[in-house]
Amino acid sequence: MENQSHQDQPGSSQWPPDESIETDEVVLHSPPIQDTKNKFKFRYMMQFLVFYGMFLVYAMRTNLSITILAMVTNNTDNSTDDLSLSLQGNSTRPDVPVYPWDESMRGWLLQAFFMGYILTQIPGGYLAESVSVKWVFGYGIFLTACLTILSEAAVRIDYSAFFVLRVLEGVCEGVTYPSLYALCARWSPVTERSWMAGVANIGTIIGTVVAAPLSAWLCESAWGWPGVFYVTGGLGVVWGLMWYLLATSTPEKCRWMSEEEKSYIVNTRGVLNFENRKNRKVPWKALLSSRAVWVISICKFTNSFIFYIFLTEIPSYLKYIFDIDIQKNGYISSASYMGNAVVSLISSWSSDVFIARNPAKITRVRKSYECTAQFLGALTIGIIPFLGGDKQAIVAILILNTSVNGLTAGGDVAIPIDIGPSQAGAIQGFANTISNIAGVLAPLLVGYMTKQNETKAAWNAIFVITAAISLAGSLIFLIWGSAEVEEWAKDEEQDTSRLVEEGKE
Repeated sequence: MENQSHQDQPGSSQWPPDESIETDEVVLHSPPIQDTKNKFKFRYMMQFLVFYGMFLVYAMRTNLSITILAMVTNNTDNSTDDLSLSLQGNSTRPDVPVYPWDESMRGWLLQAFFMGYILTQIPGGYLAESVSVKWVFGYGIFLTACLTILSEAAVRIDYSAFFVLRVLEGVCEGVTYPSLYALCARWSPVTERSWMAGVANIGTIIGTVVAAPLSAWLCESAWGWPGVFYVTGGLGVVWGLMWYLLATSTPEKCRWMSEEEKSYIVNTRGVLNFENRKNRKVPWKALLSSRAVWVISICKFTNSFIFYIFLTEIPSYLKYIFDIDIQKNGYISSASYMGNAVVSLISSWSSDVFIARNPAKITRVRKSYECTAQFLGALTIGIIPFLGGDKQAIVAILILNTSVNGLTAGGDVAIPIDIGPSQAGAIQGFANTISNIAGVLAPLLVGYMTKQNETKAAWNAIFVITAAISLAGSLIFLIWGSAEVEEWAKDEEQDTSRLVEEGKE
């Protein structure tokens, strides 16, 4: 493991780096392997970088859901007189324009990101497994940050330019989630899978929590709504530099980590050798015919549908139905996702504890968390139509709904790694493709139901449909869900285990 590839070290300019290692020392330790006794474990630094990266992924993805409220005029009809630039009173910057985008136009902008995002899920998983996890994940976030910085320029050109830019942001960011799972499979021991994936998931939640009030504050500041894009994009550029200097695709290539910690991770992650995989083929036929893969994909879709309704559409619901201003809207969003973060943290930790105590019951543990999350999600959103116009009760229910969604950190979040650690990136790429169709359908549903009909009745119908979808996901996973390693994903694990036992490569 000392024969490290120089391309993956700080200062390299070649992309992609040569990730292959020619060595006779492919982790031949015999269990039990002890973790390093050092208080500082470098895998925690990697977890921080992943957390920070996913924080930015969602900050850049969700900033538009609040910011768009400051970018549009109150009068959203399509009269040509409204095309003249005007100030909305949300900024002291005199040159910040607003635009007459109606509900349909806003809906298309909110879903534009996901049109691009879906396209690169499967390629992202393939590239992460076969080229370089470090560079696929890193460039995905860095390029998204650069495009985010260009948002104001695109908006000033015209609506279409901004729409295309949001699609391109989705294309770049689409590789991050599949490559994240490939990274977790390489860097996390089996008993820390939920934790590492959960920490990344919490990063997305905190990113959403911070993005909402930060966006609201910047929109009302001297910077106006353009400041939202400059701040979040700038933070992404800073992260890119940190990732370039510190991150590696696997522990074996990390020069900052002790040999003891490397050995512990490599021998407890479920797959010994990720190094000589540059030309490795993904077993797509087996993957696409796997019931477990389809079940988790459908379950992620149903979970994502309710998530994206809240992420992209609830701010508009609160504004137009209850006249809640942009700042209070941001606070409500923050409270919702802070509750989600707390529940996610507890769920990821506790599920790992239960699995460590009895690994044979991993499916039961995953089902308990996932089905509870989706059932409670359906229940809470399903009762909103029965609350009438009670604003306080509805806001409380919305916060509770988003909070209980955090239980999925012990459920579907780590399952792609559970059912195929050697194919985690490809599995997540496919599952996330299915999942993020919800990111396109949710705004379309809201746009269709509320076009020229922004009423409580229209929104109540949306809530009932969303509750039914979430309930279906809970039942599907309860009946058919699994977290056991798939047979088609066992070959490499079995072969490498045999090699270790025999003491030869």
